[in-house]
Amino acid sequence: EWIARTGNFLLDRPLSDDCYTISNNFIKVNKQNSGERCVTVAVHEPERAKQVVRIHPNPTSGQLELNLLDPALKDDLTRIEVLDILGRALQSWSWQKGDGRLRLDLSAFPPGNYWLRLESHRNTWVMKVQVIR
Repeated sequence: EWIARTGNFLLDRPLSDDCYTISNNFIKVNKQNSGERCVTVAVHEPERAKQVVRIHPNPTSGQLELNLLDPALKDDLTRIEVLDILGRALQSWSWQKGDGRLRLDLSAFPPGNYWLRLESHRNTWVMKVQVIR
């Protein structure tokens, strides 16, 4: 059961044998006692992400266009990934230097909420994307 509250707390096995640590605006996903690397997923879309990249249409029925608003990122962006709601990578694309726009085909994904993670040499941005039919 998901309960909204502030601070740190554990949700014990809401979906499987995994544990989920909620800390303010981030979810850290890791298997209990597994020793595997944790994945942190932003729950909200930070304002700074909106200032460097624009994704549209969102929600999308399949085709998503990504436009860089910060020209400096054209040569700095390295990778784009679509993550499921638990932070698992589902698909990734390499960024071609100098390009300011990229079309992503999400039509193979079932309807739902996903995270779009953009990585550069210096930063990582995570934005929510919704696929609808």
